[in-house]
Amino acid sequence: EELNRGNWIVAVLVTSSRFSLRSALPHCVPFHAGEFGLDKDCVAQAETISYIAVVDLDLDRGALGVLEEVRMRTLIKAIGHVIASDCEPA
Repeated sequence: EELNRGNWIVAVLVTSSRFSLRSALPHCVPFHAGEFGLDKDCVAQAETISYIAVVDLDLDRGALGVLEEVRMRTLIKAIGHVIASDCEPA
């Protein structure tokens, strides 16, 4: 059960720089340059979830940015679209 708590593995959404093409799709969430530490426009692709070992992250460097609650809810809803679920974050 501890594996599901983010101690060893974390889930990540892949991003794409094909902003104009993907930003209006229901399973993609657009981010603009300057938001959350990003240096260019991109979209998070909810259909492409990957996993990274925590040991492979540069935790000493710190977070690039932190998502606000509204944007996190939008990402969760986009994932729900992909899995045909009415995901509503608690």
